[in-house]
Amino acid sequence: MARSAHPGLAIDVAMTGGHGEWFCQRFDPAGRALGPVASLKPEEATRLLTAAVVAGSQAEALVAARGRGTALPLWPDARAFGALPDGAVWPDPKPSYGRAPDARLPPLPDARLPPLPDARLPPPAKPTPASSA
Repeated sequence: MARSAHPGLAIDVAMTGGHGEWFCQRFDPAGRALGPVASLKPEEATRLLTAAVVAGSQAEALVAARGRGTALPLWPDARAFGALPDGAVWPDPKPSYGRAPDARLPPLPDARLPPLPDARLPPPAKPTPASSA
């Protein structure tokens, strides 16, 4: 969408991320990514994104913070699918994450402790004395 409005120019994208950070990516004039998506603090994005045109939900904030450039406040819009450059769509899409997950696996139980009984299983049967025949 930004390339349609500003053909032939490099464009940086800054979108609202989580935890006060922005998802950012730089693109060359042909629309090719110059690196992976990065989750950046606004101050870091202001320093690293240098294109004259900035698109995305944080474009206005980024342009205002650095004091120069053209902001294109854009959000994803499926109607613009046809504007994607060749190679932007893969036959085997996979999720892409701009930052590591916040959730962590719980620590493993201490191996020195006996295992806890499984509450879903009935208690083991008590042994019975063998009967004589």
